[in-house]
Amino acid sequence: MKNGYLSLNAKTFDIENQENLILVDASLAKTVSLLNKKGYHVNMCSNARISTTFLIGAVIQGLIDEKILEINNLTKNKIKKVIQQNDYQSIILIFEDDYKFKNLPEGFRLIGKNLTYYLSTFSDDDDIKFKSLIELDCERDESLKKLEEWANNLPYN
Repeated sequence: MKNGYLSLNAKTFDIENQENLILVDASLAKTVSLLNKKGYHVNMCSNARISTTFLIGAVIQGLIDEKILEINNLTKNKIKKVIQQNDYQSIILIFEDDYKFKNLPEGFRLIGKNLTYYLSTFSDDDDIKFKSLIELDCERDESLKKLEEWANNLPYN
């Protein structure tokens, strides 16, 4: 493996054949397995990370809520633009090839070989109001379900 790790069998503690192992996020394992079995080879995948900008945004939200920081509409738009560029990324699958899918799971975008779902950190109003981590986690879980359902319905490649 390229990352410098070796895998041990949990029962025998023998080193496993590295050529036959793929490490996959547990929440994506079933979907990635299904996609690969159907001929849509996934090279890499990840699920959810919170960006530094999101954390800074949460601090800004706290300052706004406590009336310590007051901002005008122009500043709100600037803050939203900066934070949205580095949003809470939910799911990314990087395929081996540029597959031409007829449809994608709801909310996902395919750019080249990358299938991505981004969660918006903001509520759906015009004000700066951040979603809670619970709201983001629920949305991420729903997107994982949609992704698995989509993979189940794909034809074999």
